[in-house]
Amino acid sequence: MPENSPLTSQNPPSNRGGLIAYLAEGPRARVEAWLEAVLRGQIGLPDHRVDESPYLAVLRVEPALPSSARRDLEVACQRLVVALCGGDEQDVAYASALFALAADLRIADCAAPLAEMARTFPDRPHLSLALKRRVLGALLDLPVPQPASLWTDLLGREPRLAGAAFAGLLRTSPKEALAALPGLPDRSPLADSVTLTLEQGVAGMAKAQQDVFIPQLLDLLPNCKPNLQATIDGWLEHSGYGGLSHVGGSVATATVHHRRDLEGLGRALAGRNADFHLVPASACI
Repeated sequence: MPENSPLTSQNPPSNRGGLIAYLAEGPRARVEAWLEAVLRGQIGLPDHRVDESPYLAVLRVEPALPSSARRDLEVACQRLVVALCGGDEQDVAYASALFALAADLRIADCAAPLAEMARTFPDRPHLSLALKRRVLGALLDLPVPQPASLWTDLLGREPRLAGAAFAGLLRTSPKEALAALPGLPDRSPLADSVTLTLEQGVAGMAKAQQDVFIPQLLDLLPNCKPNLQATIDGWLEHSGYGGLSHVGGSVATATVHHRRDLEGLGRALAGRNADFHLVPASACI
């Protein structure tokens, strides 16, 4: 914690009532310093559990604050996001907690600095892959769709981020997302991630949209790489949309009858697969 932090002269109370009064009385710089210290794990909260991210404890405090203090908390969160995006932060745990808080508080103004950071990924090789993934995850979680050009640029320049970039592109422009499918890398974990994103996106579409999207997907599927083709085909067959076997296409014999329990696969991927990013269906269209 910096020596000139507002917390050094008066540490926050350890009880819930005292903490709420401490934050409500401000000033705003105190709230920001407190928030950063909490999210970095430097100070605890009265009801923070050791097995959870500290941002969850912040969310339990936030509803009890007066409106002015809640606004101070949102501004503090936004300022910390701006500072992180413009600096050389490498603490992934801190970034994860900060971004999750911004998303849960639905701070739309956090989207712009995150998007600008994503655009500069190729020019910032010191950023870890894990941190880059947290940035894109935050962009997907915030209620501010980004232009298709951001996601297509990332697909072309950052292949290891293809799963999140495809999810963002589907959210913004389903037509461009379909066009991008044949160029995606041929990795099984990525195929799983993209298929889950498609499954959620289609589930959130109106029937008229599905009737346009699914045939276009089937038309493109033979041009996709083997892993992606097989995994998407298995989902289409399993979901009743019809796969390549219904339109004269073909996939490897071992995968023509491929079936997946997508919900179970999602739970497994969320725990082990860095390519996976669960996207709400409503955010994919």
